Amino acid sequence: MPGDLSQWIMKHYDPEISQIVIPERGKIPVDAASVRRIRGLPNRGRKVCFDNRPEITKAMYSIYNITSKNSPTLTEWCKMIIDMGGSSDDDFLRAWLALFFCASLPLQLV
Repeated sequence: MPGDLSQWIMKHYDPEISQIVIPERGKIPVDAASVRRIRGLPNRGRKVCFDNRPEITKAMYSIYNITSKNSPTLTEWCKMIIDMGGSSDDDFLRAWLALFFCASLPLQLV
C-alpha cells in the first residue's frame, strides 16, 4: 500500500468505533464482520494453530517500548504509529503490519 494512502487511512481511522471516517461521505467499518464479508475470510471453523516464539515477542516489546504484560490493543498500535511522525522505516512497517493483521484477520486461536 502506498505510504500516502496508509497515512490517509491512519488519519481517518477511528479506533474507538473501528471505522474509517470520511468527512462528508460516511464511514467504512473495519471489524471482523466487514473483513469476513469483503474478503470472504471465515470467523469460525477450524482452529488456527500457531507457534509461539517468545524471542520474537520480546524483540517486539523492546522495539516498541511495550511495558505491559498484555499485547497492545488496536488503539495502542494506532497511537504508536501516529507518534512515529510519518516515518517510513522498518519500525513503522512492523507496527503497521501488526495493526493490519490484528484488525483484518479475525482468528480463532487454540
